[in-house]
Amino acid sequence: MQRCNNLSTLRFSRKKVQYKTTTTKKESTIHYFNAIANMAGFVAVHTGAGNCIDETKYQRVIKEACVRATDILKNGGSAMDAVEAAIMRLENCGNTNAGFGSNLCWDGRVQCDASIMNGSNLHFGACTNVSTVRNPIRLARLICDGQSTMLSMERIPPMVMAGSGAERYAEELGCTMIDASVIISSKAKFSYNHYKSKIAAVSPAAEGTTSTSNGMSTIPVVSAQVSALDTVGAVCVDSNGNTAAGCRSGGLLLKVPGRVGQAATYGAQTFMLGQYFHSMFVVGRKSGIANT
Repeated sequence: MQRCNNLSTLRFSRKKVQYKTTTTKKESTIHYFNAIANMAGFVAVHTGAGNCIDETKYQRVIKEACVRATDILKNGGSAMDAVEAAIMRLENCGNTNAGFGSNLCWDGRVQCDASIMNGSNLHFGACTNVSTVRNPIRLARLICDGQSTMLSMERIPPMVMAGSGAERYAEELGCTMIDASVIISSKAKFSYNHYKSKIAAVSPAAEGTTSTSNGMSTIPVVSAQVSALDTVGAVCVDSNGNTAAGCRSGGLLLKVPGRVGQAATYGAQTFMLGQYFHSMFVVGRKSGIANT
């Protein structure tokens, strides 16, 4: 497990909070959570635990995401609003494995995952394998909000949507749609060609190897670090103590098309437990952790 360096938090208070020195972990935790009651909000944003070439790019964008989220909270917005806004900023920056610049699948396309969870009612919404939705976190938010209302004829609303069905649903709900090629960056294309050529060079030389059109070889081919990018996420607490968490990912480089990643899996990447003094964190494989 790599240590996550790309984590930024912003806290802002209505009044100065005095922390009491305690001798036990339990007492310290109680005072820690009690202090949150005096805060107007909390925001934590991360850009994953990948090996970053230029740390300053990530520091700048996570600060911008935090500021965007805190502005919403200061103006009375909800934790869900703040999480969505923060992740949308990360999706659009081009330096993370989310949105523009995401890793490419084996077939050269981008397929994105996103999820969000509302700590006040424990509703969850996610989408996976979407390529033409400008901001998948927006679609995940709409799916999450839709959990509170039954569809016509008392049909149960969807919690996780995938592929073309998710894209059609996004368009019906008014999400901004794009051509799938728009979010493919030159850097992502270079990495794709580089590592796929390595696989092509090694696979034919391996006697008895079988492979499919999805690149599912029966032997390990390349043991290199193939991506310096990673999942992004945010966690927020609003002035009412309500919490929300969300995450967004382009998935693994050269992943099998149709793979459902942890970023769209309930309980694997994003999970909330009630209001502020239960659990407020984004937790998952190679993701940052933030708690207050």
